[in-house]
Amino acid sequence: MDVSQTQKNKPDHDEIDLGKLFQILRKRIWVIFLFTLLCAALATLFVKSIPPGYTASATLLLDSQQNNTVSIEDVVGVDNSKKEYFLTQLEILKSNQLAERVIAQLRLKDLPEFNGYLEVDDSSLLNQIQSIYRSLPVYKALFESEGQQFDPALEQEKLRQRVLNNFRAGLTVVSVGKTQLVKISFTSLDAKLAARIANEVGHTYIDMTLESKIGATQDASSWLSRRAEELKLQLAESERALTDFLTSEGLVDSSGIDNLTSNELAELSKKLSDARSRRVAAESIFQVLKDNSSTDIVAMASVSEIANHPQVKKMLTLETEAENRINELAKRYGPKHDKMIQAQSQYSAVKAQSETFIRKLASGIEQELKSVRQLEVALNNEMLEKKDEFQEIAVKRARYDILKREVATNRELFELFLTRQKETSATSDFTPISVRFTDEALVPLVPSKPKKALIVVLASLLGLMVSVASTLLLEVFRNTFQATNDYSEEFGLTPLGCVPYVANVKSTINADYFAKDFNQHSKTGFSEAFQSIRTSLLINYLNSDKKIYAVTSALPSEGKTTTSLNIGLAMAASERVLLIDTDLRRPSLAGRFGLSNTDSGLTHYLLMGHDIDSCIHHIEAHNIDVMPAGFVAPNPQQVLSSERFVQLLDDLATKYDRIIVDTPPMLLFSDALTVLSLIKSVIVVSRINQSKKEQLRQTLDKLFTHNIHLDGLVVNGIKRKNEESYSYYSEYQYHYHNDVSGKA
Repeated sequence: MDVSQTQKNKPDHDEIDLGKLFQILRKRIWVIFLFTLLCAALATLFVKSIPPGYTASATLLLDSQQNNTVSIEDVVGVDNSKKEYFLTQLEILKSNQLAERVIAQLRLKDLPEFNGYLEVDDSSLLNQIQSIYRSLPVYKALFESEGQQFDPALEQEKLRQRVLNNFRAGLTVVSVGKTQLVKISFTSLDAKLAARIANEVGHTYIDMTLESKIGATQDASSWLSRRAEELKLQLAESERALTDFLTSEGLVDSSGIDNLTSNELAELSKKLSDARSRRVAAESIFQVLKDNSSTDIVAMASVSEIANHPQVKKMLTLETEAENRINELAKRYGPKHDKMIQAQSQYSAVKAQSETFIRKLASGIEQELKSVRQLEVALNNEMLEKKDEFQEIAVKRARYDILKREVATNRELFELFLTRQKETSATSDFTPISVRFTDEALVPLVPSKPKKALIVVLASLLGLMVSVASTLLLEVFRNTFQATNDYSEEFGLTPLGCVPYVANVKSTINADYFAKDFNQHSKTGFSEAFQSIRTSLLINYLNSDKKIYAVTSALPSEGKTTTSLNIGLAMAASERVLLIDTDLRRPSLAGRFGLSNTDSGLTHYLLMGHDIDSCIHHIEAHNIDVMPAGFVAPNPQQVLSSERFVQLLDDLATKYDRIIVDTPPMLLFSDALTVLSLIKSVIVVSRINQSKKEQLRQTLDKLFTHNIHLDGLVVNGIKRKNEESYSYYSEYQYHYHNDVSGKA
């Protein structure tokens, strides 16, 4: 067999072989079963030692839709309509303050279940284990302080916290689904006590809630009273400041300020506007008169500012009438006629009168223009003065508004707090109940713990899982071979033969194992295994003249010498066979045949020149020749690599049909490689449950490196429980022997 093929034939470990896992578990089925049974038994003893616990439950309703007479939540900041309110109440039910009140009311500090000083049942297995553990020096060194002085206050605090922790350990508070119900459960060794505590927790919580609300109401009422007095003083102060301001400024109320500002300014603005209009009109007329001073009244009448004057209109009418009369008379009379002269005189008089009027009008308009200008200047100066006064009045107005607003604000706050204070005082002795029992706790009749069946089942399952996992982990991390198929899985090697385990096989050869008569063979199949190995070797080298077979192992005590000896005995039944012991450091072949280590052997021939016949011993009982190692050589490697040893092998090959060479172990020294380099092939022996995978891998790697052929692998030390095939074979052999014996 080519050693390089072992790497190619190595199976793929990335795939999980369920069949192999099943076989692993099947081989350890009794261990798994016994461990699981042990866990179940221990769990049974454990649950029997646990005292029964009783759980009682009460149910509270936290009503968030309460109708308060006074909304005191607005004062103390409690909103009981939100989810956070219910979560807060749950934590209050679990609080130390509530727990300590229940402990004090029920005097739980005096009960052994809570104070921890008195044992409930000293005979229980759990308490006995605890007593033994506490008596150990390790416990005393870790948890007990030497030389510490007794402090009563400290001991009382320890007792308080111990009772509190034991109480909270038995208390469970949970909300019931998406409701406003809260379930309070307590577990105790006493069923009646469990119901009392569960109910007392609910009652104490209700009392604490009422006390908290009443206290909050009283605190709020006191605070509102103080605050109302403060606001009353602030209101009086702000009213006094407003009154002083009005008095100092000479104002009755805000209307005086309004009259001083808006009315006077409006009136001045109107007068100033009228004066400016009159001035503009007078300037327009005066300028027209000034520019047309030599023009008659008819021409000036074309100016709209003058034509609208009533006197001018009258003069124009007279002048027009006189002119029209002249025109009518001119049609009947001549210029010298009296009527024409009278009409001309009348026209001249009207025109003279018009000129006189125009001059007087111009003089009057000039005077009016001067007076209007003076009035405008006077009104403008007064407006400037009023604007200055207005600035002062605006400041007063702003100050007045501030004082008035402060008075209004203080009055509103005072009235609000006064109303709230009166409402709170009137209802301080009434608080609506927002918490009530829906179900009080009843005395439990059946223990709630321990759940014995569940604990035993879980312990059994845990034991099963641990044993299965341990078995698989041991298999994963196992570095030895436990079955012949391990060699195929690890190296792709099919063993040449499998040798069963036989006690004291290293002792002197027993005829029961190696006698020629098959009927005298042992029922263990030991000799038959080597007959099979011999047959396999002969078949493998059927067409070859190979005579020398070397046997080695990775380390000592793997059955190398036993295998060499028994292969030789199996071949000696029909051939002339020689056994050679080349383990010059620890020879053992001579002792197997009852020879002494001082008898002539290999080293006597190679180093001392003894005759070869004197170095070979014939064992008549088994028809085999043996060349022991002889004395222990100081330099075995030089001896085995000598030309004399090479020549010896060649000479012996001509005299014997088969030569079996027992070589030293491969991994300790290089002696074996020296021998194998001459023979060029080797049989490797590996012992079940002893040979390590890495050691065998190193051995095969050395063979591959030195180009040494592997004749086969012999698996040694197989027990019935390791191999099913071997068990079947043993049964077959057993019946076969019985049949042969019966026929004989």
